[in-house]
Amino acid sequence: MNDGELLTLLKELDDPAHAEAPPGFDRASAERRFAALVGEILLRFGTVGRCETGIYIQDASFHGNVSLPFGEGRPSPELMVSNFGDLATVFDPAGILTRQSLAQVVAALEDSGYAYVPERLLRLPYTGTSPGGIETWAHRYFDWV
Repeated sequence: MNDGELLTLLKELDDPAHAEAPPGFDRASAERRFAALVGEILLRFGTVGRCETGIYIQDASFHGNVSLPFGEGRPSPELMVSNFGDLATVFDPAGILTRQSLAQVVAALEDSGYAYVPERLLRLPYTGTSPGGIETWAHRYFDWV
């Protein structure tokens, strides 16, 4: 998807009545799918860092995150999956990932059926309809709400 299509998708998925997850969200199924994605990342890179899902993530609009194996003493990039629309992203605050490494992560996401949303789009100001202090699209779909 191009940037315009992704921004349209972010707005379409926004539901002011359901901050944490859309109606009918199957958390157990989503967590199994996330575990399979982590397995795919392991196959491609040989290791992962901290991985959280299940009881470690509550009151949030996402259900899984895993540290990618590129930190080398700096904050590791984090792959996260949202409760909404099979969205996934990679937050890389230290700018560690090379284009090639990011392309491999995106390929793993797409092969697993996730829609990759670049961090630069998620950092745009939130223009949706959910109430309560949401400043960016990242906060709306990949944070505690």
